[in-house]
Amino acid sequence: PKLPKHLLDMPITVIQESTYGTTEFAPEPRFMDTIEAKINEKQTVVLLAYSFGRTQDVLYRLRQMQENGKLDPNIPIFLDGKLGIDYTKIYQLLNIRENMKDFLPSNFQFVDKTMRNDIASQPGKKIIVTSSGNGSYGPAQFYLPLFLGREDTYIAFTGYTPANTLGAAMVDVEYNEYVKVGGLVVPK
Repeated sequence: PKLPKHLLDMPITVIQESTYGTTEFAPEPRFMDTIEAKINEKQTVVLLAYSFGRTQDVLYRLRQMQENGKLDPNIPIFLDGKLGIDYTKIYQLLNIRENMKDFLPSNFQFVDKTMRNDIASQPGKKIIVTSSGNGSYGPAQFYLPLFLGREDTYIAFTGYTPANTLGAAMVDVEYNEYVKVGGLVVPK
């Protein structure tokens, strides 16, 4: 709607945040190949994704991997993060993208905070898709301290990690150095 005249006459500063400029997620083939390789090595894969658009695209790509025989459909896949879950349910309900009518992978489960400890301690291969996409907020703050630096875990950011976020700090720190996650100092 149009702004009232008295607002138009005032000095106004508009600050806009934009995490990424497109809703299309076109991962490099090696990204999906890396997920396949890590799962084949019996690793836990933690994928940090932004709640709207990116999470749903990641789930769709995992389903495609299952359909193409690149990912065992028996491997559990979890989605954690209230906003990501809410948007995923909206995608299901409204058919937001024509090519993504049935985008949830097999052996998929929504997660609430009461289930996190059980999922994190569950032995064997699994994929956890969680928010926030830059690691600074949400359930990522629970999973990162548990899995960071472990040989049996692969952690990947699926989007841009802006400066001054945990994701940027993790990308910039060298292997075997330390990064601060939610008040804890953890080796990368």
